[in-house]
Amino acid sequence: VDGVLLVRLAKSGKPRLAPLGKTAGADLARYLRHGRPRLKPKCDALFVNQFGDAINRYGLRQILRRMDPAIGFHLHAHRLRPTCATSHLRAGSPTETLRILGGWSGYQMVMRYVSLLPDDLRDAQANASPVDRLGR
Repeated sequence: VDGVLLVRLAKSGKPRLAPLGKTAGADLARYLRHGRPRLKPKCDALFVNQFGDAINRYGLRQILRRMDPAIGFHLHAHRLRPTCATSHLRAGSPTETLRILGGWSGYQMVMRYVSLLPDDLRDAQANASPVDRLGR
């Protein structure tokens, strides 16, 4: 894994590249070396179930439900992208970078996925206020 994952069929119907962080890349490489071969895949899908078939949304839902006791809450797959997008924005990723990473064609979709709190806005103002940066 070289840090980029090719999503052959994204929701848009077009392929796109999805960069991976170091931890995700290392975990994916370990899965490809050790985990996936043990599942005896019957298809070329990246993630397969115990029968070797591609994991579908119902299988993903079951996997996430099994994680509930360990993490202490129910993780919904449809919340992963908004959480990731908000985290990126809070960490200082430019909106254009976030739009490309998310595979969104316009800024309206970026804003649909991002949820900023009043504290986020206050912190952004405190860090970027032109008046405060004048050095008064």
